[in-house]
Amino acid sequence: TLLRMTDEYFGDNEYKELTIHAMLLNFFVKLGHHHINTANIFPDVKPGKQKAYVQKFNELLDYIDTHYMEDLTLEAVADSVGFSKYHFSRLFKQYTNFTFCDYVNYRRIRVAEELLTQPGLSITEIALQSGFPSISTFNRLFKQQKNCSPSEYRNKNIACFQV
Repeated sequence: TLLRMTDEYFGDNEYKELTIHAMLLNFFVKLGHHHINTANIFPDVKPGKQKAYVQKFNELLDYIDTHYMEDLTLEAVADSVGFSKYHFSRLFKQYTNFTFCDYVNYRRIRVAEELLTQPGLSITEIALQSGFPSISTFNRLFKQQKNCSPSEYRNKNIACFQV
């Protein structure tokens, strides 16, 4: 694939940039499939089950990404995928390098970052729309992850957009 990309680059195809882009995407898809098939993400799991676990955790991350505003508890999510909370916690950490709670909070902070660029929303509205149960929890976790308060973050970003 890389050799074909080189040939395409030095060729005279008027759509060579688009063709190279498509080849590059194909390359990364193949690389990802190879990684999933050869990686030992779950060392304590039989090789035959690893692919099923990867698929299960990918679906779970998609679920979290669309339901971050809801009250997502470790027990309920672990139960929904058929694991005890202890086994689930260990596997989730192996797969994401986050604890379950840290990942949910990370995802919520990412949403809050996007919402903070919208000047019409108050910090309280952003906290609630991001799925945080309280403004104090939001402020504390935001400061832990971003090393500044939500207001400071907003002010920095508004200054960047005005320049």
